[in-house]
Amino acid sequence: MDPREFMLTAEELLAKNGREADCRSAVSRAYYATYQMLRVEVLTLDRRLLSSASLAAGKMVPHQRLIDYLKGCDDAKVRAIGVNLDSLKDARHDADYDLHLRINAKIAEQEFEKAKLLQQDITSIGPRNVVRALETYLRKTFGQ
Repeated sequence: MDPREFMLTAEELLAKNGREADCRSAVSRAYYATYQMLRVEVLTLDRRLLSSASLAAGKMVPHQRLIDYLKGCDDAKVRAIGVNLDSLKDARHDADYDLHLRINAKIAEQEFEKAKLLQQDITSIGPRNVVRALETYLRKTFGQ
């Protein structure tokens, strides 16, 4: 499955513009579409390197660790991807767990647009190139 299909789900949920649960789910799906674009590439890296960085256990890639490593890369565009992915993750966390917060259609649409822009940034650099920058950072940091 292409991870960006989650964006279609988010878009459909936003089009309903109904229940708050739809808005919350749209935020969550938009984040996961973006995260998955990178996760599938990260899992192609050398297993020893991933293990040294505690970045993969099976097919799992810890969200915050990936974000933190992206934010540590030398390439400014890749660092920006990390910062923006972190912001999307925070919005996803609010949508999924902070039920006392109101997540309305306006907020959901804003986060959806942020995800689209971030995906465009990733696509313009190339997901593989983003992960190459990450690999360089990990090798420098973990000495492999």
